[in-house]
Amino acid sequence: MNSIEVCLDADNLTVLAQNAKICNKAGVDRIELCADMHVDGLTPSFEAIRITRQNFPSGELMVMIRPRAGDFNYFVDELITMNEQIIQAKECGADGVVFGVVDHQQQINLNACQMLLYTTKKLSLKTTFHRAFDAILERETALAQLKDLAFDRVLTSGVAWKTKGNALDGINNINRYLSLAGEHIEVVIAGGVSANNISAITRQLSLGNARVSFHSYSGVLNNDLIDALAIKHLQH
Repeated sequence: MNSIEVCLDADNLTVLAQNAKICNKAGVDRIELCADMHVDGLTPSFEAIRITRQNFPSGELMVMIRPRAGDFNYFVDELITMNEQIIQAKECGADGVVFGVVDHQQQINLNACQMLLYTTKKLSLKTTFHRAFDAILERETALAQLKDLAFDRVLTSGVAWKTKGNALDGINNINRYLSLAGEHIEVVIAGGVSANNISAITRQLSLGNARVSFHSYSGVLNNDLIDALAIKHLQH
C-alpha cells in the first residue's frame, strides 16, 4: 500500500475540520497543513493546527513553516519568526514541520537550516525540506546536504520550481534522487499526483532501498472537499 500525504488548505476552518475527519477515516498517513495555497502555502494559524489535530488523531500532522510568499531566501527576523512558529506548532499538536531555506546562490542555506533543525530536534519534531528543493540549482548536491543535516524527508516533483510539469515529467530526476537518498531520507513525490497518474508514476519508479511516499493536493479534492475514493485509489 502506498504511503499518502494529503495537503490541506487551512483557510476555511469549517471545511478544514471536515477534510481532516475524512483524511482520518480514510487512513491517510500524513497531513501537510498550509494556509494560503494560492501562493503555494504559508504557515497556518494556531487555531487551524489545533482543529486539524483534533480531527486527525491517528495520523502524522506536518505543519508548513513559511512566513511569506515569494522566494525561500529569508532575512534574520523572518528566521526568528520561523523558529517561533515551529515552537508554537509543537504546542498546538504538530508531529513535524515543513520548511526550506535557500541562499542567493540558489543553494541550501546551511546555517539557517541548522538553526531551525536545532529547535525541531529539541522538540522531537519530524522535518521535511519542502519544494524549495526544486528551486535549487544543484539538487543532487543539495540532497547529500539534507542527508547530512538529518532531515527526515524531502518534497520534490522532479521538475524545477515554477516551471510546467508534474511528477511524471520529473520521473527521471526523481529516480536519481531515490538512488542518492537510499534509506537515509524519505523522498515525498509531489506535483500533480492523483488517482489518474499514480499507477504510471509507481510503475516507473526505481526504488531500490529508498523510502518513498506520495503527496497530493488538488488530486484528492472535489469542490474543496477531500474525496475519500480518490485517496483509496492513491493508496493502492
